[in-house]
Amino acid sequence: MSSISDDLISVATELAQAQIEFADTLARPTTDKTRFDPTKDIPNGYQSLGALDTQLTTVVQSIRGIAENR
Repeated sequence: MSSISDDLISVATELAQAQIEFADTLARPTTDKTRFDPTKDIPNGYQSLGALDTQLTTVVQSIRGIAENR
């Protein structure tokens, strides 16, 4: 049986990996040789992908901090 800390670390690890894969995908040129601009607002969103990336990093760090202090 896993502990809550183990579960939290697992979630943080998966989220961090997904964040890396998403960033890699956005960095690749599209078929028309352009790249997505992370400073532009997300369509129908309220922030840029760069801001979202920063928030995801904060969430991952917070989850790891909680897990380490349990």
